[in-house]
Amino acid sequence: ARIKNKYGEYIWRHIIGNVAKREIGSGYAVCFSVNINKEKKELEEMYEREKITNIKLNEILTEMENINKVKTEFLARMSHDMRTPLGAIISLSEFGKEEAKVKECVEYYSEINNSANYLLALLNDVLEMQKLESDNIILNLEMTEISDVIRDIGYIIGNLAAKKDIIFEVSDYSGLKDCYCYMDKIRVKQVFLNVLSNAIKYTPKGGSVTWVIKIDIKDGEIDLASEIIDDGVGISREFQKIMYEPFTKEKNSQSKSEGGTGLGLAITKRLVDRMDGEITVKSEKNMGTTFNIKIPFKKVSCDDIKEELSIKRCVFDENINLKNKNILVCEDMPINSKIINKILSAQGINITEAENGLEGVRLAAEGDYDAILMDIRMPIMNGIEAAKNIRSFNKETPIIAISANAFREDVENSINAGMNAHIPKPIDKNELLKTLNDFINKKRETEK
Repeated sequence: ARIKNKYGEYIWRHIIGNVAKREIGSGYAVCFSVNINKEKKELEEMYEREKITNIKLNEILTEMENINKVKTEFLARMSHDMRTPLGAIISLSEFGKEEAKVKECVEYYSEINNSANYLLALLNDVLEMQKLESDNIILNLEMTEISDVIRDIGYIIGNLAAKKDIIFEVSDYSGLKDCYCYMDKIRVKQVFLNVLSNAIKYTPKGGSVTWVIKIDIKDGEIDLASEIIDDGVGISREFQKIMYEPFTKEKNSQSKSEGGTGLGLAITKRLVDRMDGEITVKSEKNMGTTFNIKIPFKKVSCDDIKEELSIKRCVFDENINLKNKNILVCEDMPINSKIINKILSAQGINITEAENGLEGVRLAAEGDYDAILMDIRMPIMNGIEAAKNIRSFNKETPIIAISANAFREDVENSINAGMNAHIPKPIDKNELLKTLNDFINKKRETEK
């Protein structure tokens, strides 16, 4: 209660009262009163301090969100601006290797190509590391047959091992046929390719690498356990303490010749943690290395598998047949246009060029094209806006993004704008031609 004291001042008092009744006659009340003016004033001051603190925290949070937004935009632009010239160097050096007639020139182009690919790998690792450290990685879970992922990884590693004359063995995984789970297969492949390629890299010629795969299915969950064993140079106990830190590399007999960024294991560890898995290592110098990786996945129900396998699918012509097809190329960089034109013209494709998105929209409205290749960052109108405009009057023509913007959100933005696919720069000639062939010559059928 707020009452006046004898000095005429208002103060706060805490009052507790109770009424007692007598068996005969009137009852009486018992009251206790405590002055809480000081405590209430302290509570009000504390509340005000907390209020001010919360305001400041909200301001800091807003500022941090703005900083992260700016950083993301900066990284996207950095990625684009660095990938563009790197892509040109890689593509032109590949053309040089194919067309050079002097042996020394072929070697020069090969070294240029290898160096550019190394810089691209370094750029990809640095950007990936930044996203992982900022917890900005979103797993794209999709229904996946585990045996398909293992087969794809085994094929890549098998080729690496063969080039180095290393024996590579994968345990029998035929029992995983028709075993489906929800996984981000790109990230899962990244984890195992990092560890297995390291095993190949740090195992001398004539050595062996073995990949043992086991699964444990229980309560709607699949635990995928892998043991990757090599008889390579091994890892010292001292280095094992820091091996997952970025940019760390142990000096050994193989490290100088094999190179590397020192980010592979750091990225692998963070990806495994992000998937609620675990990774451990046993190793000694010159005694080989064994990595154990265990990742849990949600099992796909039988009903979901049946539904997925019964939907409409696209059946593609495996043979590249693009002669006399009409392609609109929207690209503002002359060097990129030159590279794309060289790839397409070799297939007998008719090419029309647009230097910006607005011109691309105009040409798409005036002409009849079998497909449209769309860069994302262009002047006047960017590729996203151009694709949306084209889709307002043309729903059928395939639009394929070709961009140095390679983050997952960039791919999603392209698809959401109405594009059919997203090919990152530097352009892979085979991927470009196959994607065009798939969307131009595809035939749809319903599987019952």
